Amino acid sequence: PFFRHFDLVLVNSRYTRNLAINAGIASERIAVLHPGVTLPDLSQAQTRREEFRNRFGLQHHPLMLYVGRINSRKGLSVFVRNILPIVIAAVPDAQMVVIGDEPKHALRHTPGEWAKVVEALEESGLGSVITFLGPQDDDTLSSSYMAADAMVFPVQDIPGDIEGFGMVAIEAAAHNLPTVAFAVGGVPDAIKEGVSGNLIPTGNNADFAQAVIRLLMRKAGTDFSPRRHAESFCWENFGERLRSLLPAG
Repeated sequence: PFFRHFDLVLVNSRYTRNLAINAGIASERIAVLHPGVTLPDLSQAQTRREEFRNRFGLQHHPLMLYVGRINSRKGLSVFVRNILPIVIAAVPDAQMVVIGDEPKHALRHTPGEWAKVVEALEESGLGSVITFLGPQDDDTLSSSYMAADAMVFPVQDIPGDIEGFGMVAIEAAAHNLPTVAFAVGGVPDAIKEGVSGNLIPTGNNADFAQAVIRLLMRKAGTDFSPRRHAESFCWENFGERLRSLLPAG
C-alpha cells in the first residue's frame, strides 16, 4: 500500500512495471530503470579464457556456462534433464560449468532442486559433462564468462516466483558472451534478440537446445555482438537515466 503514495516508483523492467500497475500504482508514477553493469577490460580476454580452461581441465571443449542459484525458478534441473542431452548428442565434446549453489536460507527456497539435478545426470549418464564450481569470487566469475562459448539461462515461468530482470545475461554480455534464455518475466529486457543472444518461448526445450548448439558450433566473433548491447547498461548511462527521472532542485 505504501508504494501507491510514492511520487516515483522505479522498476527494473517492463514486466515489473506491469506488476506495479496491477498492484494499483498509477502508471504515470512508474519509470523503468534497468540495473547498471561494469564493463570489464577485455584486452586480456583470450589469456584469461585459456587460464580458466586449463585450471579446470576444460582445454578446447565447446563450453556452456550457468551462473546463479540452483532453485526451481532458475531451471537448471530442467536444462539438465530436457535440454543438455540434445546438446550433447549434437556436440559430443561439449562441457558445462555451473557456478552457484542451492540457496538453503532464501525466503522462497524449494528444497530438492539440487537432488533433481543429480538425479537427471545419473539417469542420462552425463555427470562427466558438468563441472560444479559452487560460489566463486568476482575474478573467477569474470574469467568464466570469458572462457565460455554460450551462457544458458533456462528460467522457468513459475507463478508467484518472478524473474524481474536477468542481470546475469547483462553481465555475460559485458564480457561479450551471448546468452540463450527463456523469454520469462523481465528477461526480455536484458537480452536483445540476435545481438546479445536468443530469447526462446517459455517451455520450448527443443528450440533452446538448438540455439545453444548453434553457439557452440559457431566461429568466434560471428553473428553476435553482446558487448555492444551491454554498453547501453553501463553505469554512466544508468546515472544519466536516474538524473533524468529525479525532479530538479
